Amino acid sequence: WRGGTSEDLTFLEAVLVAAVLTLAPMATLGAILTGLLAASIVQRRDWSKTLFNLGSYAISTATMILLYYALDGGEPRFGLQSVVALIVATLAFSLINTALLSLIFHVVAGANPQEFLSDEWRLSSTMALGGVGVGTTAVFLANEEAWPLVPFVALPALAMWYAYGAAASHVQARERNRWLIRL
Repeated sequence: WRGGTSEDLTFLEAVLVAAVLTLAPMATLGAILTGLLAASIVQRRDWSKTLFNLGSYAISTATMILLYYALDGGEPRFGLQSVVALIVATLAFSLINTALLSLIFHVVAGANPQEFLSDEWRLSSTMALGGVGVGTTAVFLANEEAWPLVPFVALPALAMWYAYGAAASHVQARERNRWLIRL
């Protein structure tokens, strides 16, 4: 929450990780962008925010896909090198999105991009790593025909959602306190 503008927790990283592990690169990019566009339409988001999100996610998703395939070395999907490649690629995805978001918050709300990055990098990288864990676990369980266990993947996602909500509340409280001090 910054200057009356907020970002929501989407678990997009988990969905993106699952897509990278199961779809062809162009299908992954197309599915993610189509899903984002559909969600924006359903949520009746402002078109400027929708266009920014589509551009931001196109850049970061394409980078993630390229990094993953460049680093995985053709290893089995759940091999060590592939998992490390997935972690690095997802962290790059998160870093690019956070950097672009810092710029838009600078333009829209006057937030200092360096301060924004300093405040948000830990949460963003933690969410990215959580997304790798949730997405990879779901794909692994589905491949092992352990469908009854797939719903349990939601438990870490719920924990991440709770932690994100607590962190967002903390940021809102800090911003309210800054305004009170200024008054």
